Formats: sequence, C-alpha cells, structure tokens
Amino acid sequence: MSSLKPTVPYSRSALPVLGCLAWQWMVLAIFCLFVVENEPVVRTFVSVPLWEFWLQWLGGTLHETPDGLLAIASLAGIGLAALILCVAVDALAALLVTMPMRKSGRAGHGAIGEHSTVPTFDLALRQKIRANAYWTWPIAAWNAGWIVSLIFPVLELVTLLGLTAKLVAAATLAGWFWEAVREWWPSTTSRAEKFTSEIRSSAFKFVLIGMLIYMVIFVGMNWGLWFNLQLPHGDSSMYEEHLWNVLHGKGFRSYLDQGLFLGEHIQVIHLLLLPLYLLWPSHLFMELSESAVLALGAIPVLSIARRHGRSEFAALLVALAYLLYFPMQYLDIAIDLKTFRPSAFGIPALLWMIDSAERRRWGWMSLCVALALACQEDFAVAIAPFGVWLLVNGLWKWHSGNQPANQPANRTDWKGEVIAGAALSVLMPLYVIWAVKVAIPWFHGGATVHYASYFQAFGKTPVEIVINILTNPQLLWRNLVTAGSVALFLDLLLPVGMPVRAWRALLVGLPLFVLLCLNELTRSFPGPFHHFHAPLIPTLLWGTCLSLASVTSDQDAHRRTADQRALWVFCCALTTTFFFSLSPLGIQFWDSGSPFYWERLYVPDERSREFAKVLPLIPPTARVASTDFIHPRFTHYERSYDYSHYPRRVADYQDRVPDDTDYIVIDTGHRYSEIQRYEQMREYQHQRDQWELVPVDTKGYFIVLKRVKYPQPESGGSHRPSKSGSLIQSDIEEMEE
Repeated sequence: MSSLKPTVPYSRSALPVLGCLAWQWMVLAIFCLFVVENEPVVRTFVSVPLWEFWLQWLGGTLHETPDGLLAIASLAGIGLAALILCVAVDALAALLVTMPMRKSGRAGHGAIGEHSTVPTFDLALRQKIRANAYWTWPIAAWNAGWIVSLIFPVLELVTLLGLTAKLVAAATLAGWFWEAVREWWPSTTSRAEKFTSEIRSSAFKFVLIGMLIYMVIFVGMNWGLWFNLQLPHGDSSMYEEHLWNVLHGKGFRSYLDQGLFLGEHIQVIHLLLLPLYLLWPSHLFMELSESAVLALGAIPVLSIARRHGRSEFAALLVALAYLLYFPMQYLDIAIDLKTFRPSAFGIPALLWMIDSAERRRWGWMSLCVALALACQEDFAVAIAPFGVWLLVNGLWKWHSGNQPANQPANRTDWKGEVIAGAALSVLMPLYVIWAVKVAIPWFHGGATVHYASYFQAFGKTPVEIVINILTNPQLLWRNLVTAGSVALFLDLLLPVGMPVRAWRALLVGLPLFVLLCLNELTRSFPGPFHHFHAPLIPTLLWGTCLSLASVTSDQDAHRRTADQRALWVFCCALTTTFFFSLSPLGIQFWDSGSPFYWERLYVPDERSREFAKVLPLIPPTARVASTDFIHPRFTHYERSYDYSHYPRRVADYQDRVPDDTDYIVIDTGHRYSEIQRYEQMREYQHQRDQWELVPVDTKGYFIVLKRVKYPQPESGGSHRPSKSGSLIQSDIEEMEE
C-alpha cells in the first residue's frame, strides 16, 4: 500500500500492449500449472474432489500412485483458461472505465483519474492490459521462487511457497480488482458524482448495514454449529458454563478441571453479560453477543479512518474492510471450530481506546483499557507499546512545537499525551508481571501459567523464557526467522493492503508479533486462524487508517489519495476473504469436499437428530461425563465432566471419569471419535460391575451408560450412595412424570 502503482500512460503502439498481455498470460498460466500439479499446494486452495474436477475440466488427469496423487495437467487447457481470464479481466476493467461516460454522452471527453483521458474503449483496454500485467508481479515472484526450489530444494523455501500460494494469488486479484474500479467510481460524470456524494453523506448508515450483514452470517454459522453438534466445549461453551455456575452458586468455573477459571486467565469480561444472560441463559446468546461485539469494531475504525483520511468514503471502505478482515473473522469461528472466546471483546475495546486517545478523551481511554484487560491479561502486551508511542509522540510535539493539522487546537495538549503514555508504559508491564507471577499461580495452587509451555524452546517458566529471549540472540533468530513467521506477517498485513507507510504505528504491535512467531501452537499451523493474534488486530487497523493520510495541504488531493488507498485496502480484504474465510464469501464454504462445507457443518444431520433421544434419559441433577461436541449440551446439569484421555485434576490425573459421575454419554459420530462400540470403552474393560448400558436406539451414534455402583471412599475419590439393580425404565418413567 505504500507505493500503489501510478497511472500507466496511454499508448497507441500495439506491440508493447501485446507484450504486456503475453506476460500477464504467461505468468498466470505458469502459476496455475505449478499449483495444479502439486498436491500439497493445490490442497491449500481446494479439496481433492474439486481439484480433480477442475483438472479434468481443463483436460488433465489425476492418478493414484504408491507415493500419493499424481496430477498431469493439460498445457493447452491451462493456457486457454489463463488467456480467457486475462482477456476477460482486462476487458471488464476497460468497460467499467468507459461505461459511465457513454451513459452520460461524453465518450471521448470524460476524465479518468487526474491526468488522463479515455477517448475510446480501445485506448482504455490498452492501458488496463499494461496495468494488469504489472499486478502479476506477486505470482511472478512466486513462480521464480518455485523454479529455484526445483533446482535447490531447500525445505524452508518450499514451506514458504506452500504457505504463501494463496496470498500471492489474492494480491494479484486485488490489483486487478483495484484497476477495474479505481477509475470507475470517481468518474467526473454527473451521475457518478451524485452517487459518490450520497455514499459519503451516509457512511455510518452503510457501515451499520455491513455490521448487520456480518452478524446475520456469523450468528447463523455459529448457531448452525451448535444445532448440528459441531461446536466443541473447551474454549467455546465452557465460558457459558462459567455464567451458569456463577448464577447457581458453583463459582466462576467450568468442570473441565478443578479450581476457579482465574487459575487459567485473568479473563472476566463475559461476566458483564450476566444481566442479559439471566433473560436468555443459553450458549446461543453468547454467540450472538460475540458476533455483535466484533461487528461493533467497525464503528471506531470508521471514526479513526475518517480522522486521518478526511474522507467519508475512505472511512466507509476501511470500516467495511474490517468486517471482511479474515483474521478478525477467525476470532468468531476459529479453524478448529471453536467459537466463543472473551478475548474477541478486546478488539472493539482497543479500537475505542485508540480512538479516544486520538481525541484526547483520557477518561474514556482509561475505561477502554480496563475493559481490554478484563478480556485477557495478554492485552496488556499490546497496550504497553501503545503507551510508549503516546509518550514519544507527546514529547516530540513538545520538542518540535508541531501539532496535527486534523485535530482541533483545544485538543492538542501534549501534556495529556505524555502523562497517559507514561502511565500505560509503566502500569501495563507491572500488570502482566502481577497476572503471570502472582494472580494466576495463586488461583492455580502455585503452578506456573499453562501457556509457558507454548514457548518450550526458551524455558519452562516465564522468567526463564523472557531471559532467554532477551539474552540468547542465536536461539531467538532460529525460532523467529522462519517461513511461518513470514506467512504470518503477510496473513496479517496483506488483507489490509500492506500499510507499511504507517510503519511507526505498526511498531507498536512488534512485541506481540514476535511472541506470536515464537508461540509453538501458532507455529504448528502458521497464520491467524486461532485466537492468539486478537490483541494485535486493533494495532493493524490503526496503522491502516494512518496510512490513508498524505502530506499534501490540498484537501481535494488529500481526499482523492485517501479514497484510492482505502479502495486498495477494501480490494485486498475482499480477495483474501475469498481464499481464506470460512464465510459464504470463501471458497471453503462452497467446496463440497472441504471440511468446512456449509451443508456438513451448519445443517442438522441424522446424528444431531438422533441426539434428541438421549437428553430425556438423563435428569438435570445428574453429573455427566461426555465426549466433546455433545459436552456443551450438559453444562446446565449438576456437573459436566470431560470424557477423554486427557488427564484432569477432577479425576486425580488418571485415565478415568471422576468417581461421582452418574452418566457417561459417548458420541461415536464426531470427527475425533475413537469409540464406536461399548466394548471399546475403558469402563467395560475395567469397571464392568459399576456401569450398565442404557437401552436407547440412536442408530449407533451415541452410547449412554448409567452408574449402578459407586467407588468406595477409600479409593480416594468422591462418591455418591451406591445403587444396584437395573432401574433404567422406572427412572425414565419418573423423569417423564
């Protein structure tokens, strides 16, 4: 975004234009050839069935070999498809340029951009061919890297190319899209001017519409996961269990483990939902609230972008780009389908913190800081560098006497900026130390914070990890400079147009970005597809808004520049969403072979319908151990335990359910299920006298066990009064009554 390509001058010579078209076609064809003939790369784009379909449609074949799938592409088919696409893109861009002028009867005299005229469609087509040839440079660079990797097969290079194939395709498409529309909407025809004026006067209304559309889509997807039993308990519905247990006197906790949840994170923001949760005590309410809060982040983005771009239209485009920003969307539904996380509430809190700081509303800024810290302690890692930025910026104003031209004179007091910056710079590191070394260990029986294990390469305790990061540059370099770090950098910045012009603001996010690169969970699947990157998103959006500004004092020129840059941001957000998003704008949503296919995830199937037979068998006063994905349906029972091989404190770190468990419910149909029959269960193998099978026909999807004998007290676990005999039918009848 720092150097958008200037307008290519028009030329009447056909030879350079044909050369540009040939270059565009050749680069695209080679890229497609490399991608479709490489299984690991093509599977980052589409599923195997869709890969096979397109390969055969283009005249190629797919064969199974002992070493895997072997694709043989048709050069003629790929070449023809690439040529058709290039010509279509160029022609469409030229058509959009000239179409408004023809409607207004001014063909041959309308202005495009600022300097060039387009007398005919022919000259517009020539210009767009040359411009679009320029925008093939991302895939051209990728092609060159792939050729180098074939000659010198360096593992890190091959990994980087596999991680960035979709990114370079999205970058090229963004360039083509930008070229198609950048001279269309600001055309000087009277109709276009009126249309643009109406949009600028209604930016907030359009943002609200975008927020509503976002909410409808993602609330519908989240609710679909719930009804179709595709939503995991851990890091999703366990937060709803917190609220339920608080309301019923069980403490701020989930029965995944012993102790209060504060032994995991200082994360209490979702307690603010309790007043509304009283009216609707359901996980569906939690999903609705999270999607609504994430959508609300578009409002402070609109305010910040309006301030720096001085253009309502630019602000609107950036706010809509925020809603399309796929790293933000993965906080609503993560790659592992985990949905509700309180850390998502910190995004609008930090965005409003930045907006309040720029408006010198220090009280509101402090409130936003408090809300962000309530979302999770690692938000302090994002706030502290912002405090340093405020401090340095305030001192610079004092030293130079410069005041921002876009701020009222009565709000440019550098003293408030220095004081606020100094306070955040000092208090936030102290807060992190207190949370990590005092508060969390105290609630966790003195144990080290669990996420210290995410940085095992640097040590076992937070102090050891920090010391090694700061004093062992060789170890830091080896773990920091990797293909995954480069891919993460591009994943975060390309969807907002690579706003490197605002590099000073982006430095605010550098400490957190480094921690993300060193986090072993992030490195195992590089990219912003989980939740660890949540505190970084507001900084990146802030930098995007800052990059809209230009140094010119001409208001009209400033607005036009901001509009073009904002349009570029919107194009990048849209094309990356096409390749990465789980929403209906993404390929994965419609790919029937993808694990994220809409019908597979969001439409209730036979498994979810059969589960309706299970719930009436279990009284609400029971303590239930269940496998994931059905575990969320038992959080309103007396206790809801996890049935897995993961060692839990509630079971004394043994491979069993807690001794006070009344029922066990096994889901044999979920994607991680290891149990298909009752005989495979450890209870059948080792505790057959304590359990009996509940006779319920669910077509094999579910297994229900009821406790008939409890362990004796000397076993070391809690116990309930012993039961004997088979009373299943009478119990069912009693529940029905």
